[in-house]
Amino acid sequence: MAADEIFRNSDRRREDRIPAKIELHFNAAKDAAKAFKSFSLNFSPGGLCVRTRDSHQIGDRMTVHLIVEGQPFDLECVVQWVRGPVAGMRFEGLTAEERVKLERVAEALRARPPPEDEELVL
Repeated sequence: MAADEIFRNSDRRREDRIPAKIELHFNAAKDAAKAFKSFSLNFSPGGLCVRTRDSHQIGDRMTVHLIVEGQPFDLECVVQWVRGPVAGMRFEGLTAEERVKLERVAEALRARPPPEDEELVL
């Protein structure tokens, strides 16, 4: 699947996505006993795009645990779209403090060169 097809709605996004490989773990609300591990393809203060082996459905809700730029986050998110092994997840219910921290993380990631990991290439 080509990158332009996966990210075809990029012009409708409220926030720029920053290429970033971030390890994350999430617990699906429907199966809180299982923790799934994935990696992000990109990041913004409003959500993540992740590549995962686990199947997700639009509307699935889960808690995501990630550490970005040394800052831990446990965030509620909802699956917005799924295209093959890639899913877009929007953060929900962010506090003002979490939002500010995520915006600072985004600025720090923008200042770095993009990752050169083959997993980020679609």
